[in-house]
Amino acid sequence: IVTFSPKVFVPLTFACRDRCGYCTFAKDPEAGSKIYMSVEQVIEVAERGRVAGATECLFTLGDRPEAVYPAARAELNDMGFESTVDYLAHCASAVLARTGLLPHCNAGVLTRDELRKLRATSVSQGLMLESTSDRLVDEPGAAHHGCESKRPALRLRTLDLAGELDVPFTSGILVGIGETREERLDALFAIRESDRKWRGHVQEVIVQNFRAKENTGMRDWPEPSLEELAWTAACARLIFGPVTQIQVPPNLTPEPDDAAGGGGGGGPEADDEDDDAVSSTGKALQSVNVAGVSLFGGMVFGSGRDLAVPHLECRDINGVDFVALKDAGFRAVVFDKDNTLTRPYEKQVAADVAAALETCVRAFGIDNVAVLSNSAGLAQFDPEGKVAADMERALGIGFLRHSSKKPAGNCDALVRKFGCDAREMIFVGDRYLTDVVYGNRHGMFTVRVEPFTEEGESTSIRLAKKIEGGALALWKKRPEKGRFDRTPGYKPHPLIPEGKTANDFLLTSF
Repeated sequence: IVTFSPKVFVPLTFACRDRCGYCTFAKDPEAGSKIYMSVEQVIEVAERGRVAGATECLFTLGDRPEAVYPAARAELNDMGFESTVDYLAHCASAVLARTGLLPHCNAGVLTRDELRKLRATSVSQGLMLESTSDRLVDEPGAAHHGCESKRPALRLRTLDLAGELDVPFTSGILVGIGETREERLDALFAIRESDRKWRGHVQEVIVQNFRAKENTGMRDWPEPSLEELAWTAACARLIFGPVTQIQVPPNLTPEPDDAAGGGGGGGPEADDEDDDAVSSTGKALQSVNVAGVSLFGGMVFGSGRDLAVPHLECRDINGVDFVALKDAGFRAVVFDKDNTLTRPYEKQVAADVAAALETCVRAFGIDNVAVLSNSAGLAQFDPEGKVAADMERALGIGFLRHSSKKPAGNCDALVRKFGCDAREMIFVGDRYLTDVVYGNRHGMFTVRVEPFTEEGESTSIRLAKKIEGGALALWKKRPEKGRFDRTPGYKPHPLIPEGKTANDFLLTSF
């Protein structure tokens, strides 16, 4: 779901005490020119925005310019204000009273009293954490070198104070300014920690990518790729769950056709050999699974954790007694592809599970075995079913064409294909939050196998697996706890014969 809030921007002052290596907003005051917009200028811009349909007034400004520019201090004194924050509060109050627009203030690092003052005249406030790396402030030539207001501790202090005062707040990170991926994740977790400490005051998290601009210190700095941005946005959604809004500014997306293009290229003159390759951008976009992330967010807060727990776990499909499952009354088997039957993005069954797949096909019949993949056959990435058809020829079993990523979507197509109820099906895959959840949602018997390898997988998938694996380690229960709905090997299913458990379908040698 894409949402937006119509707002008008009011740049109250371009003067700033800092000089970040990437910034094009901050400007030195010019002799003889006003440093701050007047109240009437503010109202004029806000009113034009209101007439055009805006509902919010977003105040943007440099951080405390009076700290380094005597002219700024003098101008504030002439207007009767002690600080930029005082003047901002006055302007926000005037906008609310005279135009009805809702003020939002991005005023930099603030004290408790300043946050309280702005809370009285605005509906929300914001401060980008940007990074938790002091290195970017201390190292010469780094993005924040010499900018003391960019100290992570100071910015986190403002974030905490906003929570203490119940100020609705926006924060976020920058991508590609010299931080490592680990530092990026540290920053996202730091925002989440503050949000949880103060009962959820962070209403929006911005994931903003760096763009190189002329006349800045970082004009020759490499920009992050679309894959890197997609990876970070996916991590943010996994970290914050389904409630917090995640914003990726569309005007800064590092591809002219935006993420919806699925990786670009591929026009009529494209090399035919490219048809067999999955671009790194395509992999990144395939790995952003909104339904899986949303379900995970609900599970984090305690709802539906049993859906992520499989009936059976084993190293690979060699450990599954398919013959016994058929004898118990199961009528069909659905496999995931990558890291279940094949290595990621490959077109042949992994040699070490080929015999087990043949055993399954002999037991159930070729028409009662199929693959449901979040890549091949998914309309978003394989709209004509070309990849699915190629895979069918390569693997020798059917691939379902479908329009929703697991775990979303119904199982009507599977019911039509196999002619049986979903409770008579077995779902086998390596992912807890996609394969296992999908199967359990529809009442199937679920089997989770260990992945063959991480080679060929995008970093976002690897990270998601680590996060879900850690969560499942906490959510699973041992048999003696009596929570069999969360105990692999003991999880109940209506087709498991009386006196037996799911473990009875595990081959003893595995």
